[in-house]
Amino acid sequence: LPIFNSLGGISTTRMAELQSEAEALAKMKLLELLKESFEERATLLDPKGPAAQLIRLKMKQALAGLKKLGSPVSKDHISHLKHQVNKGIFTILKEEFLKLDAYATNNPTNIAIKQKRNDTLTILKRLQEESDIQEAIYPSMFQQGNPEHTPSRIIEAA
Repeated sequence: LPIFNSLGGISTTRMAELQSEAEALAKMKLLELLKESFEERATLLDPKGPAAQLIRLKMKQALAGLKKLGSPVSKDHISHLKHQVNKGIFTILKEEFLKLDAYATNNPTNIAIKQKRNDTLTILKRLQEESDIQEAIYPSMFQQGNPEHTPSRIIEAA
């Protein structure tokens, strides 16, 4: 296919291809922005605060852009994406929470760590509720009441 027409400009065929590629790239970027917005929202302590409002605005802009490009996103797809992101963030935060919990247990006077631990626990519980996550926050060996299996004992053993 000739890239340039006889007058030295881009051929209409190539222009249509470029337009199509640009739209596909824009759709991909807008979907990525939507996912990133859900990731940011999942980590918020207060999902109704000012930060959440800014995130909602970013989501609305991404959805409007997708609609303008002729690729509106269904409510089911949005819901699926939200739950998928929440489950991924839950896994990451759970690991962080267990570390904070062990550290807080071994350092009971450190108020900042206790607060971070409590904030992380609040977020984990919200994610469980929002996305029906059945996974326990504490591994089962911590729930058996065995003092040898507390997070701090396991870290001490390591």
